[in-house]
Amino acid sequence: MSSFRIGETLESRYVRDGDGLFLDRPAHALQSTLLDEKARLVCKELGLSYSAMSPVQRLFLTHYRCSVCKLVPLYFLDLAHPKKARCGKCGHLVSFTSSGKYGKMRKKLALVLQIKGGGESVS
Repeated sequence: MSSFRIGETLESRYVRDGDGLFLDRPAHALQSTLLDEKARLVCKELGLSYSAMSPVQRLFLTHYRCSVCKLVPLYFLDLAHPKKARCGKCGHLVSFTSSGKYGKMRKKLALVLQIKGGGESVS
């Protein structure tokens, strides 16, 4: 059975952007891919293998804990004021320290995402 709806063409699943066709992916999927790439770079700088980490270790590295939203990816973190990090979804204050097993790496990753996230710097 096909996953296409009746009347839908293959072309409508893609977005045409100048040079070619790109998959029509949601923004959070692109941010998740960017988060994984940056996590690999941070781990490489610290001499760790991101691919050798278990899924739970990767989760604790790439997510923070909000008391309301529970585990949320780092790209939702609002670092407008570095001493008082806020959840980007609900706005509650988040304990964002560099303590713990992955705290220092998580903080470094969040700062890399904030500064170099989309290629432009945040001023």
